[in-house]
Amino acid sequence: MDRRSRGWADMNFDFSDDQKFLKGEARKFLEANCPTTRVRKVLDDEAKGYDADLWKAVAGQGWLGAAIPEEFGGLGLGHLELCVIAEELGRAVAPIPFASTVYILAEAVMLAGSDAQKADLLPKIAGGEVIGCLATSEGPGAVSAATVQAVVEGGKLTGAKVPVTDGDIADVAIVLAKEGGKPGLFLVDLTGAGVAREAMKTLDPTRDAAKLTFSGAAAVRLGGAGEGLDLLEPLLVGLALEAQVGPQGLRAGRGIEDGLDALEVGLAGATTRHRGRVRRGGGCPTDVGVHVRQVVLGGRPSGADAGGGEPLLEQLVDPAEPLGRRLGATDRGDGDVGGHRAPQ
Repeated sequence: MDRRSRGWADMNFDFSDDQKFLKGEARKFLEANCPTTRVRKVLDDEAKGYDADLWKAVAGQGWLGAAIPEEFGGLGLGHLELCVIAEELGRAVAPIPFASTVYILAEAVMLAGSDAQKADLLPKIAGGEVIGCLATSEGPGAVSAATVQAVVEGGKLTGAKVPVTDGDIADVAIVLAKEGGKPGLFLVDLTGAGVAREAMKTLDPTRDAAKLTFSGAAAVRLGGAGEGLDLLEPLLVGLALEAQVGPQGLRAGRGIEDGLDALEVGLAGATTRHRGRVRRGGGCPTDVGVHVRQVVLGGRPSGADAGGGEPLLEQLVDPAEPLGRRLGATDRGDGDVGGHRAPQ
């Protein structure tokens, strides 16, 4: 008995016509405004954490607010449209903090923010006025309630987070810290008093990272007291796996560690449409996205031709030592992407 005789309907997993149009327009924009030479200029300049002009141009396209409701200055589209944009950003290796700001800060505020927090931050995110980051790790080892040493008392945060992706360029951090002995999430203005930053070098030349030290920095809780780990799970697992491997992968998520791993891939800005789960790599866990760009660019493995004579990533690094071989990144070809993490 075939599928139709059993009453099963065919399912269409392809993008809609509108989504395909968005994808095409995004690709044309990035081909015109983000050639490899522009990416290379950011990689070659240690003092330049991202391309500020490109960031403003992307904000002008409305992409930073793609999934933000219109009432808060966004386009009010959806996460699938956001995935379409992310795929093209990954294909271009766009040197902007899109993931830290859009995938993390905006989603966290929409998920758990108060009305006042949404009204304050979401329009700024959509307009490109704010860069965000996520600060959970305090060194090697999995993030858990037992490993969190940062403390908030009386609205003041004390402790250190390392490494923090985009921590050296961010304006606002979402920090995992304990309050009353229980881990919660807190919004911290990184431009305010009580915050020290120390830039870090990692194996990934395309992402900046920093150590953030807090000494009585003002911290405002995001969500309920003691809900930090509970909020991280849907934020990281739900968003990262939905963006990376679709609904099937979302159901396959196994908690915060898998979410962090998936988001490490997602922070490269690339999306895949494979079905399957992102497998854990070996080595020391890091804060999201710091280790290497283990990406599938534009639906191709990182070593495949990206429209030119050379693999795209190999155009961005020393041709004598391809990125994949130098960092040990692997693509198993079945949608499972794994590899090594940066040593801490």
